Amino acid sequence: MGTEQLQQRFLQGEQQLYSEQQQQLQRPPPPPQQQQHYAHTGGGMAGGAYSRAGVLKHEKKARHCVLDGQRFSIYKGRGDTKPQLVLLLRTDVQRVWPSNQTTFSLILDPNRPGAKQPKKPGPQPPEKLEFTAETPHELNLWVETLQSAIAAARRG
Repeated sequence: MGTEQLQQRFLQGEQQLYSEQQQQLQRPPPPPQQQQHYAHTGGGMAGGAYSRAGVLKHEKKARHCVLDGQRFSIYKGRGDTKPQLVLLLRTDVQRVWPSNQTTFSLILDPNRPGAKQPKKPGPQPPEKLEFTAETPHELNLWVETLQSAIAAARRG
C-alpha cells in the first residue's frame, strides 16, 4: 500500500470520527434519573411554565411534591389524585428560604386565604413549611425552580 493510499485512509477515518462526534453533539441529553423530572419552559417570561416533581420530606414524612406552573401541590404519595395542600405561588408564598444543605422553607403570606389567625395581637413570626431534599444538588434544583416560578407568577 502506497503513501497516498495510507493518507487517504487516514483522512477518511478522521472524517468519519468527526462526523460521529458532530452527531453526538446534536443529540439531546438523556433525561435525569435521580427524580421524576424538572424542566423550565417559556424562557422565564410571563406565562412561562415551570414544573418539577419529586419526593421531599415534609413534617418528617416523605411527600410527593409537584410544581406545575404557578401551583405547588403536596400529595401523600405519588399515586394520589387529591393533594393535601395546594399553594398558589402568586398569592400564598412570600419567598423560598434555603435553611441548610438539604432543607428549605416556603415562607407563607400571612394574608393568604386560609392563613392561621394569630392568637395574640402584635407582630407574628411568619408561617413556614419546611422541606428536606435528599441531596444538596436536589435542594438547589428545587430552590432555583421555585424562586423562578414565584418571580414569574408575580410578573404575571
